[in-house]
Amino acid sequence: KTTFADVKSDSKTYPAIAWACDNGILRADRNGNFNPKAEVSYNDFYWAVIKAGKFTDNYDGKQSNFTVKYGANLPTKAISRVQAAVRLSYLV
Repeated sequence: KTTFADVKSDSKTYPAIAWACDNGILRADRNGNFNPKAEVSYNDFYWAVIKAGKFTDNYDGKQSNFTVKYGANLPTKAISRVQAAVRLSYLV
């Protein structure tokens, strides 16, 4: 089970964060921190959506089909890492 020095395991967002990290969609830093308030750029979130898509039944292996369908989940500006983890967990 994933643990982080800067995220409490009883946090309501912890399951989404742990899922995203356990599946290689988001990563902790080398010190074991998740940095929940750090920003995720549009580009980084786009690629995270592609990675998360591989865990859904709706992903047919074609990047364009998945991102067109889930394009509404792409933020128009940078979001926090915790917001990204929660949004990604809703895709599956």
